[in-house]
Amino acid sequence: MKLKEKEIDGFLSNPDDGINLFLFYGQDYGLSAERLRDLSKILDVNVDDPFSSSNLKLEDIENNPSKLLEEALTHSFLGGQRLVIFKIYNSRISSNLVNSINNLINHLPIKNTKILILAHDLPSYSPILKPIFACNYAVSIASYNKPEYKIKSDIKSFLTDKSIEVSEDLLTILSSHLGDDQLNSINQLENLISYIYPRTIIISEDIEKSFHDTSKVEVENVVFSLISGDSINTIKNIDKIFSAGIPPLLIIKSTLLWFYKIRIACEAINSGKSLDDAISVASPNIFWKTKPKFKNGIKVWASKNIDLIIDRLLFLEKRIKDFPKIDTTLVSFSLFGLTNLVKKND
Repeated sequence: MKLKEKEIDGFLSNPDDGINLFLFYGQDYGLSAERLRDLSKILDVNVDDPFSSSNLKLEDIENNPSKLLEEALTHSFLGGQRLVIFKIYNSRISSNLVNSINNLINHLPIKNTKILILAHDLPSYSPILKPIFACNYAVSIASYNKPEYKIKSDIKSFLTDKSIEVSEDLLTILSSHLGDDQLNSINQLENLISYIYPRTIIISEDIEKSFHDTSKVEVENVVFSLISGDSINTIKNIDKIFSAGIPPLLIIKSTLLWFYKIRIACEAINSGKSLDDAISVASPNIFWKTKPKFKNGIKVWASKNIDLIIDRLLFLEKRIKDFPKIDTTLVSFSLFGLTNLVKKND
């Protein structure tokens, strides 16, 4: 089954219980990833519990084409619903993968099992699409790049939900700065909101400074010294950035953004992508001067627990929002502590 664009949001908010297989694909990888996360929350399955969920890599299927079906047929240890998440980063689909998905479809429906497939860079002629279109127990959800009017509408809706005001003129300027990738756009808007905090009205100077201010370079210096575990430069860069009056919340948001990108890149590498291709997946418009730092960050964190750092950053972000006048010394101490975790987090 193939959903039309106007049907997607309604379907995902109340998915048909008879559907086993959900394929998310299309040019807007960020939107596909967001939709998959939203659906996994609605299905109310703990994705971190190995007894109720499973995460598969492309190499798992290439080495064992029956692995996808085996995971789908596995019952939850405590009963109830089971979730299987499978991410595909290659545009070239092998015969093993085609056979694996066809074999799965031939065994549908499977009680108490949901299979979520996230496919990046999947062409419209891909051989895995036709059998999913034809299956009554499977649904395909395409995420395509949006026209300008839709981008503006989404920006306005996002800001309204955050109780942030912006004029129509500035909305046009904002849409010109943002791309049509949902994930990147949300990250940029989050940075802008952090930049103006605690104000709730965006002015033209905010947009200019948030997107073009050289302070972004200073923020990235903090972020990548932290990511690389360089304690000495982290201290120096933090002192410099606070002396310049840059809000702590902006630093935390930027650090979170880059750790999210590193996690996406690591997932792509684990699914068979090269390092450069993984960078293109995680940050398609990366600045050439930033790319070597990002590449090093991926290498440093390839075998480490990224989610541990993300959880701590999210907690720190919440603390800053709850106590906006929190001492920058405490924020500095927290960031320094995260830097030291790099060497300890093996």
